[in-house]
Amino acid sequence: MAAIILIGYRGVGKSAIASEIMKQLSEKMSVEKISLDDELTKRLGNLQTFIKRNGWDAFRTEETDLLKNCKLPLQLCIIDCGGGIVERAENITLLKKLGKVFYIKADVKTIQQRLRTTHARLSLSGEQNFFDEIKKVLEYRDPLYLKAADAVIESDSLSIEECAEKIINSANV
Repeated sequence: MAAIILIGYRGVGKSAIASEIMKQLSEKMSVEKISLDDELTKRLGNLQTFIKRNGWDAFRTEETDLLKNCKLPLQLCIIDCGGGIVERAENITLLKKLGKVFYIKADVKTIQQRLRTTHARLSLSGEQNFFDEIKKVLEYRDPLYLKAADAVIESDSLSIEECAEKIINSANV
């Protein structure tokens, strides 16, 4: 069975939406959730420490390797991807082979507001703190997210439950 794959910038709600999809569907079918960041943490240990020691490129290589070796279960699978998964064209191809890709989209202000309650994260650019760089990184990644996506879910004004319902309906599950 093909997977439901969630992509998008940090803080747009991918993990929460993946959990909600699982909750909504688990009453009528067997569903598994895979967090690529959790899987990478099992492999590499603390991701921020790994990135500080080895750099973003080494992290992206590990991410690609994980996707290449991803074995989907027989039941429906929801895959929650890290925000930068689309930075390598090869990953976009791999994601599309695994299932239907949903871009969870939010504007810069929404992302900043949502990230204010999270723990500090590494800068993606190495030049600014992660709040200041959101606009710059999002401008770079947005075309990549759109290229990868089979559907776009605008999450700014929707609840987690509403986003999950839209994805479930669009995925025809």
